[in-house]
Amino acid sequence: MKMFKKSICLVLSVLTVMSAAFFMSAAVSAKAKPALNKKKITITRTKSYALKLKNAKASKVKWSTSKKSVAVVYSGKVTALKIGKATITAKYNGKKYRCKVTVKPLVTMTKYDFTVYKNDTLKLSISSKNSKYNAKSWKSSNPSIASINSNGLITGINYGTVTITATKSNGDLLKTKVNVINPFKALKNYINEKGKSDKDGNKYLSFGNGKYSYFITYNKETDMFEFQGNYNGTGTFYEGQFELIMYMDNGGSSTLPVISLYLSDDDTKSYKAQSYLNASSYTQKSNIKFTALSGNVDDENVNSLSNLLLHDLFGGWAEMLDTNLNMNLSALGFSKYE
Repeated sequence: MKMFKKSICLVLSVLTVMSAAFFMSAAVSAKAKPALNKKKITITRTKSYALKLKNAKASKVKWSTSKKSVAVVYSGKVTALKIGKATITAKYNGKKYRCKVTVKPLVTMTKYDFTVYKNDTLKLSISSKNSKYNAKSWKSSNPSIASINSNGLITGINYGTVTITATKSNGDLLKTKVNVINPFKALKNYINEKGKSDKDGNKYLSFGNGKYSYFITYNKETDMFEFQGNYNGTGTFYEGQFELIMYMDNGGSSTLPVISLYLSDDDTKSYKAQSYLNASSYTQKSNIKFTALSGNVDDENVNSLSNLLLHDLFGGWAEMLDTNLNMNLSALGFSKYE
């Protein structure tokens, strides 16, 4: 009886081992089925990803793509060419294994940030080492700080920083940061840093053009800018020295006092006249009314000569701002002066 029981136990042990071996073999067989390491991937354009058909002999796997223009595949290496979608297929032993591929845009951040003055504009363009081309579209992360139109022209609206995104013709993105800064603070700092000193210790910028001399001074006592210009009228109908000063506070008031002065070479004619200029409405064709405070020149000539000088001086001041600070007069409140 004991021998019989031992025999039964031995048989059961053998069956148990055989059963375990069978199930282990079945499990191993199930795991060994071919399968792709990924069924869905997202790749940045120009980048690659290595697909593998596991549990398959690599040399017998045939790879193909549904859209060669979007993504190509070679020995399982998928390379993204164009933004879009494609399906990569691995064929092995008569069966097909598929992976869906999404190609997303290549995003490039520019190396440098750009600066635009409030109320001023800045033209952006996309360029590479060997080419220059326009963006398909432009977008500002915050149009209330800086807006941008379809031509890449940025307008500074409020102080702050935005990210400008340009979508290229191939769908890639170029991103750059744009800082909107205070033009009056920038002008003050530039004059104090780069300007020359006058007899009162104030700093100024200067520019000469033939018979004209142009100046922009920052008066530290009044905290105001003095836009000044002189003209030597030798050889003209009115021979003598003309001078004009336009005052602008450091906050950018729209109403600007203007003083016009003239003294003939023989000291027989002179005038001192005053006017007020509205920066927001002033244009190249505007004439403001001057009131003579002293002198012996009639009002008609005081007004015509003063306005003529003012127009000529604006051209010099505009050139000084552009050359020194890459600034337009619009940044200082002259929104209609082009």
